[in-house]
Amino acid sequence: MLLIRRTIVAILLLMTAGLCFASFEKQPDDAVKILIDISGSMKKNDPHNLRAPAMRMLVNLLPKESKAGVWTFAKYSNQLAKYQKVSGWWQKYATKKSYRISSPGQFTDIALVLEDAMQNWQIPDENEKRSLILLTDGVVDVSKDPQESAESRQKIIDDIIPRLQKARIKVHTIALSVNADSDLMKKLSIETDGVYKMASTADELQRIFLHLFERSVKRETLPLKGNKFSVDASIDEMTVLVFKKTPQNTTEILSPSKSKYSKNSKDDSITWYSEAGYDLITVKKPQKGEWQIVADVDPDNRVMIVTDLKLRTSRMPNNVIAGESFNHYISLTEKDKVIDRGDFHKFITVNLEQTPPKGQKLDWIVEDHGLAADEQGGDGIYSFTFSKTLAEPGTHEIITYIDGSTFQRQDKQQVTVHETPLSIESKKIDDSEKQTHGYKVFVRITQNWIDLTTIKMVGELIQPDGLSEVVNLKKEKDAWTIAVPDMEYDRRYTLKIQVIGQTNTKREIKIRAPLLDLVVKKPKEEETQKVEEP
Repeated sequence: MLLIRRTIVAILLLMTAGLCFASFEKQPDDAVKILIDISGSMKKNDPHNLRAPAMRMLVNLLPKESKAGVWTFAKYSNQLAKYQKVSGWWQKYATKKSYRISSPGQFTDIALVLEDAMQNWQIPDENEKRSLILLTDGVVDVSKDPQESAESRQKIIDDIIPRLQKARIKVHTIALSVNADSDLMKKLSIETDGVYKMASTADELQRIFLHLFERSVKRETLPLKGNKFSVDASIDEMTVLVFKKTPQNTTEILSPSKSKYSKNSKDDSITWYSEAGYDLITVKKPQKGEWQIVADVDPDNRVMIVTDLKLRTSRMPNNVIAGESFNHYISLTEKDKVIDRGDFHKFITVNLEQTPPKGQKLDWIVEDHGLAADEQGGDGIYSFTFSKTLAEPGTHEIITYIDGSTFQRQDKQQVTVHETPLSIESKKIDDSEKQTHGYKVFVRITQNWIDLTTIKMVGELIQPDGLSEVVNLKKEKDAWTIAVPDMEYDRRYTLKIQVIGQTNTKREIKIRAPLLDLVVKKPKEEETQKVEEP
């Protein structure tokens, strides 16, 4: 039995060789394009024009090494801020342009703006992580003729989505109305490994933009405890984002030397940008020590930094399947090189925290010791495997904390877990002529964002005596099947099925199906009626 189990493990290792969501050694540059609906219906759904401050927040949070561009659209598509490498000049330019956002347009040509934004993204590039953030309040509406609008919508499904997948572009969609085409928005997002968000009011836009920004762009952050955070000597610049419950709320920051700063302070090292819903404060060469935000504690407050001492983590997919497993990698880098010195790491504590949609937080200490999930000890890379904890459908938040005694770092990511795409059916086999009985098992894939041509299935059949054997599932029409004949009556057989394949975006997946117990009940013998002799 041990040999058989080793054989199964070997098969699965071969099938999952290189299974990883992104190259950890060389992470791609972030590239994001923002597409904003300016059709006339926005006057009703965004009466205070909150799209503009949400855009300003996002463009001013972008790291300098990223690329970005902004489009507005209605009947026509207009490039509001040219797509290029982010710089201080570009951020000021895009901020100025944001004040032009209003709601003058007719129609809503989503296909047109998607095609415009894709023009220089037709060919996939492993050196770029590409994301589109699409905000709309309506449906595809390109003409007074409903047929033309229906054809444009179908073009998105049949032509544009496959091209987005091929170019490895993730589309995050925001529906700013219950009247928006949520089915199309969800399809655009999930089939490109993006995220769909529904904003019930325009007041939610800024926080939604922040969350989608964090799905699209990697920024170095510090952990906030209450409203306090620790700045170390390696930090060249910090940007503090503070959300306000009302426009009248004031924000101050308190330095380690107890100097207090507000938006009216005169200090050349501090840039203070204030909106009705948030304050964005940038401090150059911040003083080492403990800082404090003097404002309401808010879970969406952030402290983002520029430093050579960075926390590097593998980028998680936006969408995973309940029962799916994957590895998560963590390291510290200095000038983009992994720090692997033992004398450095003996002072490092690495914690992972997972918050599911419901229930209690889970946390682990991760070590670089080469045991369990850690792939190699002492290489400066901490490895962890997520599997059973990502079972509950919904959005899970996963935070990586680093405490190095003299410095701290944090990485916050979100993963949306979807219900298993596996539909499993068992049909009884009962051949009285051959005197055999058992089951035939059918496994089907129900999600259309999984590439069925890549699917492979292998199983382990555990017999009543505990012995097991490898079984192969064969493709028959729309299902993968395995027959389990010659079963003993009233004995339990257990079938473990592992599924390997890819999504339509070429992300490799590994899913363990729920255990399937098979039992054939012994038929009751027909009772013979006694006939008394006369």
